[in-house]
Amino acid sequence: MVVKAELEKLGFNPISVELGEVSLSENISADDKINIAQKLSHFGFELLEDKKTQIAEQIKTTIINLVHYTREPLKINLSSYLSKHLNLEYSTLSSIFSEIENQTIEKYFIAQKNRESQRNAYLWRTHFKRNCFSVKLQQRCASLFSI
Repeated sequence: MVVKAELEKLGFNPISVELGEVSLSENISADDKINIAQKLSHFGFELLEDKKTQIAEQIKTTIINLVHYTREPLKINLSSYLSKHLNLEYSTLSSIFSEIENQTIEKYFIAQKNRESQRNAYLWRTHFKRNCFSVKLQQRCASLFSI
């Protein structure tokens, strides 16, 4: 939402704003690109123009969506999934990703899955502690009012 709001403040009409990608209805000049980059940098975003960097970001975005936002388990292997979603051969994706990110796609995928597992474990522990606390509180409250 921040990206869309900032683009609109600059007078642009974003057609779509998704994780890692913006489509505008008009072409932008070099000066416009500089203004957009400066505005977005205040919020921790950067404008990517290098094709390899864009592909690496698309790979990361696809993996993040797969791991964190998709409920269904992956029914095909990761390489086929990425190739299908990004319309590029996996060997190309793999070499670009390794060059830009200094790690393999597989290591990035595993790191994201570990992060998701840690998040789920944390949520389970906090939920469990809250339930235990409420059960203990109910027992104490019941004993206070019992005659």
